Amino acid sequence: MFLYLVILLKAIFILLLVLMGASDLFAQEVVSLSTSATYGLYSESQQRDNIVSESVVLSYTIVPISGLNLVLNQSSLSRKSRLSTINGNTANLSYYEFMTTSSGNYIGGKGALHYIQSDDPNSNGAMIPYLSVSYKPESLLYAFEIGVARTPYIDTTAQQVSIMGAVALLFFDIDVWAQTRVTYINLLTTTRLRDPTLAVEESLYYTVIPDKLTLSLYALFGERIYAYDADLSTSYNLPDTQKGSLGISLNYNLDDDISFFTDFTQEKYDNVAITNQYRVIYYTAGLSARF
Repeated sequence: MFLYLVILLKAIFILLLVLMGASDLFAQEVVSLSTSATYGLYSESQQRDNIVSESVVLSYTIVPISGLNLVLNQSSLSRKSRLSTINGNTANLSYYEFMTTSSGNYIGGKGALHYIQSDDPNSNGAMIPYLSVSYKPESLLYAFEIGVARTPYIDTTAQQVSIMGAVALLFFDIDVWAQTRVTYINLLTTTRLRDPTLAVEESLYYTVIPDKLTLSLYALFGERIYAYDADLSTSYNLPDTQKGSLGISLNYNLDDDISFFTDFTQEKYDNVAITNQYRVIYYTAGLSARF
């Protein structure tokens, strides 16, 4: 099933690229391909040992008008106490489009479909739709977005609403792009009673060296469960509550077309079913090329 879905998504992606390329409006298009690997090490977890995943991202972008992204990921979660390894694959296809208003500002939206294939029967075969509407001015100095997602699992359905606001700031002659995202998730039905979760994500993006080195800092406060992260094209499909995270990313342009990126993230979780609070540290590295 997953293989057929990947083939279908690739076919859709290629068809859209051909249609886009046939128009003179897309003279500034950028096609990029990136690949990355992540290793995660669990601490104080009674069930989990480590996780390894690989991702491939193919993107077609016309800044700031539209973009098409295909993300393929495979992962392997090793568990303790003779528990079996959980292997998973995901495919995420997203597209965003902005229209220019008479005043020169931009208004648009984003749609995404996220598919999960997993050894975990609760999430296997789940299809997550995501829709959002966005606004940004002609100056591109700030942006606003509201998005909704619906995640259907066997034991529950998660309804998610997120609101994002971002603005360009100047701190002591340092240009910073600051972003805040608030995420509310409500479980419609569940085998274990849980209150809705609310989380706030804060991100800062700083260009250390123009056209060369970019640094990102981010943190999550509050709680979220069964979240779909539209920024990362990632689904948190295991039934533990995320209770915060802290991370740092670095992107270095080796030349005009090739860049290297690395990320270090620590996340905290709570497994209510077995009363186990634990942490996981992720190490990520990858390469990206523009054509």
